[in-house]
Amino acid sequence: MHYSLKLLAATVFLVSSPVEAVLTNNSSVAKSSVASEEVKIAQVEGNKQRNNEALRLNELGVQQLRRGEYREALNNFEQALVIFR
Repeated sequence: MHYSLKLLAATVFLVSSPVEAVLTNNSSVAKSSVASEEVKIAQVEGNKQRNNEALRLNELGVQQLRRGEYREALNNFEQALVIFR
């Protein structure tokens, strides 16, 4: 009986260890996946902000062009162009 308890304990340990390793690896993969999704979201948000900045510079350039502020308008159009590219 004493041996059967040790055998049972050893079997439980051997069986549970690989499962725990798989669960640990899966949670690492899940964490990595979540982190990469967060990076993608941050990149999209950054791109939206840059696009909005380019649109703002372009609109400012249009307003300056209408007022006859040609050098300032050109400067803003060039900055917007760099961002759009």
